[in-house]
Amino acid sequence: MGVMQDELLVQDAAWAQAYLERMTRVVLRDRNQPCVILWSLGNEASCGPNIDAMATWTRAVDPTSVLSPRSDAGLLGTSVRMVGRRGGREKGAKGGREG
Repeated sequence: MGVMQDELLVQDAAWAQAYLERMTRVVLRDRNQPCVILWSLGNEASCGPNIDAMATWTRAVDPTSVLSPRSDAGLLGTSVRMVGRRGGREKGAKGGREG
């Protein structure tokens, strides 16, 4: 599935229930697990009303946890900086600035 298809699904009202049900199942199942430090709204999920609904529901049920990967502070209240294997970690490990 390419980026174009992903963008359509996150904006397609026909998929809204499926998106929300997925998030509901995960949060209700795992919210008391001590190893859960953040909730993922999807891997490279793009932006759209279906992702917004997932974030809104999750924030209402668990207002203290971080949401990822969305980073618009207005909806989520915080953002997470992800560091990949190329560049960031190696620079940080050598005392240089991550970038």
